[in-house]
Amino acid sequence: MKSLKKPKALGARSFIVCHYAGEVVYEIEGFVEKNKDAVSNLITESMANSKLSIIQSIYKPLHLEMATKKSNLKGNSLSNQFRAQLSSLIVTLRKSSPRYIRCIKPNNKFTPHDFDSPDVLKQLRCAGMLEAIRIRKAGYSIRIMFKEFNRRYRAILKKEAVKYDSRPRDAAIAILDNLKKSLPKLATKFQVGFTKVFLKEETRSGLEQVLNVACLD
Repeated sequence: MKSLKKPKALGARSFIVCHYAGEVVYEIEGFVEKNKDAVSNLITESMANSKLSIIQSIYKPLHLEMATKKSNLKGNSLSNQFRAQLSSLIVTLRKSSPRYIRCIKPNNKFTPHDFDSPDVLKQLRCAGMLEAIRIRKAGYSIRIMFKEFNRRYRAILKKEAVKYDSRPRDAAIAILDNLKKSLPKLATKFQVGFTKVFLKEETRSGLEQVLNVACLD
């Protein structure tokens, strides 16, 4: 079979599976134990009710045994262990502030201070980075909480800013209304949510421009 290969070493207790991404070696020792998963009650019940007598003869005793032990899908199967570990990981991630770093190989020669631009560009394309950037730019890539947004652009409202001290969302809307009057072309380049302002990059540049003018007046 093209998907399987034998190791070259004589007497090797392993086999090779040819995945699309490359060859992976699997050791025979402990293979069954590592991949032994409990059969769910739903599967045994379905098989026990099969119209084929041979299937019934195999699964009916197993289903009766599982029913006696009151087994269910919440058993200690590998899939349930994996789900429990995944849930634990999600809880840990939510408590922290993770940052993801994507590593790019600068060249294929493994030499320092050598930046192969075409190869790096190819890696970025294969990783979907360019498409992700394009999608990000098409949406509202800048998302700022009202408190931070108002602290930065409060000066645009000048003396009127005081009356919005207890209404952060209204203050953000008033700032953006000023932006629309100063730069009408940016009138559709932002959205106001329940807790934050969503901006495009050009909108932030416009706000900085209006802020500079307001500070000079």
